[in-house]
Amino acid sequence: MIEINGWKIYFHKIFNKQLQELVAGSIKFKEKDTPKQYRERFKPKLLKALQKAIEESIPNDPFSKDFELRGNLSDYQRVKLTGICDRYRLFFKVDADKKLIIILWLGYPRNEGGKNDCYRVFGKMVDKGDFPLNIEQLIVESDFS
Repeated sequence: MIEINGWKIYFHKIFNKQLQELVAGSIKFKEKDTPKQYRERFKPKLLKALQKAIEESIPNDPFSKDFELRGNLSDYQRVKLTGICDRYRLFFKVDADKKLIIILWLGYPRNEGGKNDCYRVFGKMVDKGDFPLNIEQLIVESDFS
C-alpha cells in the first residue's frame, strides 16, 4: 500500500502479479543493457507509464471524466497509458468515503470490437467475480506489502 494525496492505493493480487512479472523482465534488461538501450526498451517505458498513472494521474483526480467507464463497467475506472503504451488500459476502483484506490488490472490490447479487447476481457473478469464491487472484499484480495 502506498499513500499519495491522501489516497491509500492498493494493488489487487491480479495486478500485483502483472507488475512483478513486468519488473522482473525489466531487471533482466537493466543488467545487460547500456542505460540508453534500457531506456529505449518497451518494458521500462511501460513501467514508467504505470508509475506516472499510479503516482500522479489517478490520485490527482480519481473521478476524472477521462477515467469513466460506461455500461456494466460504470462502477470501475480506467486510465489510458498514453505515448508508447497507448493500447494499454489500467483499470481501478475508487471508494471516496474511505479514500481508497485499488489498482485492479493492466489490460492490453485496446482493439475495439475485437474478441480480446481489454474492455471485453475486463468485463468478463468482473462478471466472473474476479473484481467484486464490495470494496472490503477487494482490499482482502489486495497486496498489503
